[in-house]
Amino acid sequence: MARNGSIAAKQAITVRKTKYWEWRTHRSNYQPQLALEGNLPGFQKTFNPVTQPNGTIKFEPVHYNNSALNLSFSQGITATGGKIYGATQLQRFDDFDAKTRLYNAIPYTIGYTQPLFQFNQMKWDNRIAPLKYAESKQQFIQDMEFIGVQASAYYFDLLLAQVNYQIASTNLENTRQIQRIADEKFQLGKISRNEILQLQLEYLKAEKSAGTARRDMEIASMNLRAYAGMQTAGKIQLALPPSEIDMQVSPERVLEEAYANNAQSLAYERRIREARRDVAKAKGENGLNAALNANLGYSNSAADLGKVYRDPQNQQLVELRFTIPVLDWGRQRSAPKLRKLTWNSPGTQWSRTGKTSPRR
Repeated sequence: MARNGSIAAKQAITVRKTKYWEWRTHRSNYQPQLALEGNLPGFQKTFNPVTQPNGTIKFEPVHYNNSALNLSFSQGITATGGKIYGATQLQRFDDFDAKTRLYNAIPYTIGYTQPLFQFNQMKWDNRIAPLKYAESKQQFIQDMEFIGVQASAYYFDLLLAQVNYQIASTNLENTRQIQRIADEKFQLGKISRNEILQLQLEYLKAEKSAGTARRDMEIASMNLRAYAGMQTAGKIQLALPPSEIDMQVSPERVLEEAYANNAQSLAYERRIREARRDVAKAKGENGLNAALNANLGYSNSAADLGKVYRDPQNQQLVELRFTIPVLDWGRQRSAPKLRKLTWNSPGTQWSRTGKTSPRR
């Protein structure tokens, strides 16, 4: 009942679904992307500043429509961090003042962009995301088992409180019977008033114990109702479980189940990979950064839409952009070392097996 209706179970299910869709989003980043972009219409009627030959500014009226459609695809390359892309584009320009129309088209173009000496985000995400998803599945198993353990604890708390209340109620009833008999004996003069007062004191103690046991039982019942989602249930009367449980578990089986279902075993490996990613990112963001961009395609311009696709002209582009820090006051060396120090904390050091060992 707790695994089906408790707030903790619903929270665990929600987290599992969230992690699943995060995994789906991650996988979609490695699939071909197709997009249609457009600017329909691109009408404008205003005054634009125009720089004159003598350097002055003159505001000229413009009245035109500049519309464009662009269909493009792209595919990332995980191993290199580059991206291959292609596109086809059509643009129409209408000058309403001059009453002219012009079409510009790129029937197709294909290109490739490759970062050089830079951090490869796609490669590291592909290494870490599967671990995150597997960790979330094991975390869900762990959360559901913890719900069972917690519900069992509330179950036995209430069971013990019910037994204590039954004992306290029985003691109260027995004390009431003893006091009734003692009152009859006191009327006959067989016991003293001091003994009657002692019995009355014992009855008050038994009544107090019964009240305390009833309060504890109500609190335990509310705890179990709230945790197991049983707010609308009536009076709860628990059954006693068997006194003996036939279960044999070997230490090897315990370790096997722990590694198979405990999220911590994967969390250690994930943290190691994330630390290595941070070090690689710190190194990639310092020093020489360059990107190579190249594309090949055709383009044409004409007054008629049909002519724009006839005998298109060849277009080519090759460029290499780079950034070289000349003076950074030691930032290139300090950033990777900071990441390494964060990874190797002063108290513990991560090993390849995912366990921690004290640093000597």
